[in-house]
Amino acid sequence: MRLCDLTGQRFGKLLVIGREGATPSGYALWRCRCACGREIVVESRRLRRGSIKDCGCGNKCQMRRDLTGRVFGQVTALEPTARRTEDGDVIWKCRCGCGKEFEASSRKLLRGSVKDCGCKLNLTQKWIGRRFGNLTVVAFEGKNDHRNMWRCRCDCGNEVVVREICLKNGYTTSCGCKVDPSRYCHFVDGTFVEAIQARTMLKNNTSGVRGVYLNQRTQRWVARIGFRGKTYYLGSFENLEDAKKARKLGEEMTFDTFLRRYREEESG
Repeated sequence: MRLCDLTGQRFGKLLVIGREGATPSGYALWRCRCACGREIVVESRRLRRGSIKDCGCGNKCQMRRDLTGRVFGQVTALEPTARRTEDGDVIWKCRCGCGKEFEASSRKLLRGSVKDCGCKLNLTQKWIGRRFGNLTVVAFEGKNDHRNMWRCRCDCGNEVVVREICLKNGYTTSCGCKVDPSRYCHFVDGTFVEAIQARTMLKNNTSGVRGVYLNQRTQRWVARIGFRGKTYYLGSFENLEDAKKARKLGEEMTFDTFLRRYREEESG
C-alpha cells in the first residue's frame, strides 16, 4: 500500500513536519509540532481519526493569549520570544518597574508568581524612607541567611546595613553612635540572642504558654520550640500543664544551655 505523505498537513493544533519511521505493528509515525511549540511523535492513524489534536497542553497552552502591554505587579510584558518551557509554555520578554528587562513564562505571569525581576521593588517601595529611631531606610541590600537586609542612614550621617527583624523589633535604632548595649542585636550560630533571652509571648498566643497551642482537630495541647532556624516537636498532651512542662524542659535543654555557653564565652 502506498504511504500517504502527511508532511505539511495540520490536525487540530498539530502540524506534521516529517516522517519518524513506524511502529512494530507497521503504523507510520510522524513528527508533529504543536501550536505551543512542543514537538511530539504520533501514529498516522491517531492523526486521521482525530483522537489527538495537540501535544497534551490542551487548554493550558498560553500560546494564543496575547499578554503584550499587560502589567503584572511591577512587570510589563513586552513581547513573546521564540523560546518555550519544557511543557510548551511561551516565554515572554518583560520589563520590571526598576528598568531591568528579563524573561518569564506566561504561566508564571498569569498566576502572579512573578511580580518583579527579583529586585523586590514592591517591598522596597514600602520600606524606603521609613524611620526606626535615628535610622532612615535608604536601600534594599539583598538577603543574608534568608533574611532581608536594609541600608540605613543614621541622623549622625553614618550608614549601616541592618537586618529587617532588628528594625522591626527596635533592637537597632542607630548606627551605633547611640546604641544601648543591652538592646543591641546579636546573632550567634544563627540564633537571635536577645529574642531567646526575652522569651516574649506572641500576641496571637491563646494558651498563655510560649510555644504551646491547642490542636483544634485533635483537641490536644502541642508543644514546640524553635532553635537555630529549626522547629522541634516536643509532643502533644491532653493537659496544658503537661505541655507546659515539656516546653520548659525544651527551653532548659536548648535556650538555657546556649545562653550559659554564650555568657561564658563573652566573659572569658
